[in-house]
Amino acid sequence: KNKELYSDLFDIGEEKEGKPIFKKTKEIRFSIEKGIAGQVARTGEVLNIPDAYADPRFNREVDLYTGYTTRNILCMPIVSRGSVIGVVQMVNKISGSAFSKTDENNFKMFAVFCALALHCANMYHRIRHSECIYRVTMEKLSYHSICTAEEWQDLMRFSLPVRLCKEIELFHFDIGPFENMWPGIFVYMVHRSCGTSWY
Repeated sequence: KNKELYSDLFDIGEEKEGKPIFKKTKEIRFSIEKGIAGQVARTGEVLNIPDAYADPRFNREVDLYTGYTTRNILCMPIVSRGSVIGVVQMVNKISGSAFSKTDENNFKMFAVFCALALHCANMYHRIRHSECIYRVTMEKLSYHSICTAEEWQDLMRFSLPVRLCKEIELFHFDIGPFENMWPGIFVYMVHRSCGTSWY
């Protein structure tokens, strides 16, 4: 929405008990119009760059910011429902001067799993948000549907005016002008329809 790319989570190849360690660092944020990642985000194409500094699209600001030296890049879009929702990028292949076609295919599968994970996370967030709205709504309904002891006493003492007892049976009866009597009229109508033994 703000036409920016940012990242603060990196897999730098370290492992602990056989599992990869993802490290958080200072957030890197830059315009979607810049760099290899920006190009991939805009176009949705896969870019395999064997020499980063020889490519004019490479954004050197990232290396200056991180102190890292980028040699080669494999950048892949994360696509969900036909739209690019993110970008994943591998840099500096350990063995070899550039990423191979096999690397591209394997990384493409990784990007698919990323898309699924992000989609599930987004759906979970929406469900939790809907649950919060539901709880607030139910709390409001509960608050407004429970009468106080004073209101209950007023309803017990309420007696429908004789004039209304006749008018309420008519098809064209308009309850609007009797707003202050609505609770009592409702109780009267329930008793007339269902009897007083149940309610």
